Amino acid sequence: WLQRVEAAAHPQPKLTLEAADPKAVQYKFVYVMAPTSGGRHVAVCLCKARLRPNGDVAAASPVNEVFSLLSAPPAYLEGEDEDLVRFFIA
Repeated sequence: WLQRVEAAAHPQPKLTLEAADPKAVQYKFVYVMAPTSGGRHVAVCLCKARLRPNGDVAAASPVNEVFSLLSAPPAYLEGEDEDLVRFFIA
């Protein structure tokens, strides 16, 4: 799973141009690493990020209903994210 995180952090450029509607890509599923309350450990949180028109993250909110990501996947959840969500739930 670390290789998947590395691949997501540094994606390979695609050779084909996708004609994506900028309004359709307003949200993205992201993983946020944050220190725990004690500050000695790091936790990985599943979040829904709101994107700016240039692709930067404007805000991120935690996903509270993790099980609903698999039963009724939202539009911002991509296919390769489902395996990581299953791993997170396990």
